[in-house]
This record gives sequence, C-alpha cells and structure tokens, in this order.
Amino acid sequence: MARVGRKLALGSSFNSGYLLATAAASFLVTPFLVHRLGDHRFGVWTLVVVFTESYNVLELGLSSAVGRFMAGALGTGDEERSNAIFNTSLFVFSAGGVLALLVSIAAAGFTPIIVHNGQDAVVFRRAVLILGLNMALNFPLRVCRSVLQAHLHFVTVVSIDLVYLFLRTSLAVGFVLLGYRVVGLALATLVAITPSLFLYPYLVSRDLP
Repeated sequence: MARVGRKLALGSSFNSGYLLATAAASFLVTPFLVHRLGDHRFGVWTLVVVFTESYNVLELGLSSAVGRFMAGALGTGDEERSNAIFNTSLFVFSAGGVLALLVSIAAAGFTPIIVHNGQDAVVFRRAVLILGLNMALNFPLRVCRSVLQAHLHFVTVVSIDLVYLFLRTSLAVGFVLLGYRVVGLALATLVAITPSLFLYPYLVSRDLP
C-alpha cells in the first residue's frame, strides 16, 4: 500500500509540473507567435485549433472508463479480461480516429463556406488536414495512456507528455522562424507526436505483454 501511495504522490507531483510547464510554454510562446504571424494569421490558427479540438467530443469520456476497468482487471490478475478491454477499446478509439480524419477531409472540402478569404481558405484547409491526421493518430494512443495509468505508471505518461510539449514548442518556433506560419504550427504538432507513436505501444507491450 505504501508503494502505491508513493506512486500516486509522485505521479501527482509530475502532473503538477507538467501543468506548470504547459502554462510557461504558452505564456512565453504566444506573444512570439502573435508578433511573427500577425493578428490575422494568428486568428486563423486559433480557428483551426478550436475546430480540430472539438473532435475530442468523439472520445465520449471513454479514456476514464478504459482506465477504470483495466485497473480492475489488472488488480485481479485477469489476463483474459485485460486483453478483451484493451482490444475492444483499441478498436473503438481507432474508429474514432478514422472518423476524426474523415471530418477533417469533409471540412477541407467545405472550406470556402467556413472561410471566405481565398488565401486564408488554403491555409485553413492544409492545417485542418494536418491536425486531423494528428488527431487520428492520437486517438489510439489514448488507450495506451489509460492502460499505463491503470498500471500506476503516471510518471512515465507525464514524461512522454513533457517530451511532446518540448518538441511541439521547439518545432513551432523553428517552423515559424523559417516562414511556414500556420501550416508550420500544424506540422510541428504532427511531428511532435512521432515519439509517442513508438513509446506508448512499446511500454505497454513491455510491462503488460
């Protein structure tokens, strides 16, 4: 019990540190982005982010449910139930990712209705497709996150999140300095998720084969 308590306390501390790091990154980078992009382009980027973030509604709160039921299965040592929960949730979340990508493709097709300015429409279309792909890849990873958290690997999850935050922030600044602007910010988000695509499946298969 004491070991579990230590893991929970350490995980809570790391999570608090991650929230502070996220706030600091946003506080430092946002003025830079507004200055480099200008009010208009930054507004386009905000529209793209708000639009794609709405895809999270497709999750329907299932990440918490996966963690809850997986923790129960792991606690009782029921491998068959653990596999069933993992496989079912992976299928559901993968379907959600595909749906998010299809919504992005549809939004790209209807861009002239959403954004009337021709240049902004081109930027919006490209950024929405890139972030839609990012969301499609991110959805199945949520299963791995929930499994690791159910196995009390909170520090591992936060550490991967910190790697993602560092990469995304660094790449965003780099791409904007190179002149890629809104599309560069979308690419930074997509590229930054690459380590997670390998780390999460590897860690789950290593700890819970």
